[in-house]
Amino acid sequence: MTFTYSTMGRLLICSLLLAGCGQKDADDGDNKAPAAAKAADPPLDPNQVQLSENQVRAINLRLGRFTTQDVSNVVKATGSLSLPPQRRASVSAYQGGIIRALPVTEGQAVRQGQVLAELENPDFVQLQQDYLTQRDQFVFLEADYHRQKALLAEQVGVAKNVQQTAANYNAARATLRSLESRLTTLGIALGPLRAGRLVSRIPVKSPLAGRLRYQPGLALGASVSPAGPLFEVLDTHRLFVELQVFEQDFGKVRVGQAVHVTFPSLPGLPATKAKVSYIDPAFNAATKTVKVRALIEANRNEQLLPGLFVNAVIDVDPTAAPAAVATVPDAAIVPEGEASYLYTLVKTRHEDTGNEYIYEKHEVRTGAAAKGFTAVTPVDKLPANAQIVVNGAFYLQAQQDKGSGEKSDGD
Repeated sequence: MTFTYSTMGRLLICSLLLAGCGQKDADDGDNKAPAAAKAADPPLDPNQVQLSENQVRAINLRLGRFTTQDVSNVVKATGSLSLPPQRRASVSAYQGGIIRALPVTEGQAVRQGQVLAELENPDFVQLQQDYLTQRDQFVFLEADYHRQKALLAEQVGVAKNVQQTAANYNAARATLRSLESRLTTLGIALGPLRAGRLVSRIPVKSPLAGRLRYQPGLALGASVSPAGPLFEVLDTHRLFVELQVFEQDFGKVRVGQAVHVTFPSLPGLPATKAKVSYIDPAFNAATKTVKVRALIEANRNEQLLPGLFVNAVIDVDPTAAPAAVATVPDAAIVPEGEASYLYTLVKTRHEDTGNEYIYEKHEVRTGAAAKGFTAVTPVDKLPANAQIVVNGAFYLQAQQDKGSGEKSDGD
């Protein structure tokens, strides 16, 4: 076979083209770069702490902003809760006996007039028999008295007999009334008794509504005497706040002023409102204080108990021009040594597993405190709309103490 130059030229060109394509494919394969990896998150600042969405939800972390309030026209005081004497009752038996029934349990809410216990004593039956006998005697003497009066009116009777009958009748009536009073006091109903239904037990009833407390030694079968209290009933719906106000402040306090009460042992409870109801006219020279009493009108859910320690702020001059300052809730401030701090939300990261939140700690100078708020001045300026942690700040501090920027295992 004979090849022409033109045929050979075409074959050479095809070979060169195929070689070039192969080289290009090889170069393209060598030059392909792997997909860029996601940039790593920058490390946290030492003053920052990161929480997951689950952690935020678990501790009920809440955010707020600076508020402007007047915390200057107030008097601070401390004290404790007490119960008005009209709201506390000691329950005793009017007559001794054996406890045969205890239909209530300690701590139970009881109504006024509710039966707390039943006592048994043979003397109860004897007293009822004495009453029935005396009642029959009274009925007889009453009829005889009216008969003697009628005879005297017809001038066939003797005045002396009428006088004697009247004396016997009045004495029987007085005795009958005395027995009725004793039976009523013991809780024995007169209607059924007059029908001949005697009872061997008497009830011990609550004189007011409230919470029940047992006294020591109370038990079924126990013998009780009239001198020994069986129960105590406490109505804690209205409480007194007994405050000690220092001598330099008590001159500003007046009856009727509003009081804002907080409870260190109940940190989650909002400030409770009260009103000054009494100022003791005596000055305590030993403590340099005057006793001031305020009344809490509504103890909702009976969370407050007599004896609890309280912090109180009295609005002594509500008509004065307010001196408004930036404040935050007391729970937002975290003490650390002699300094005070608060936390703000600075960044939210959106992850595949949920949001991650970064909070930053800021030092603040604290001022006057009142009504559950404290005046603050940030050492480093913060924006007016900064999102401040108002609930959960102590948890953030604990997380930061474990290691700045370290994520919890619960993430």
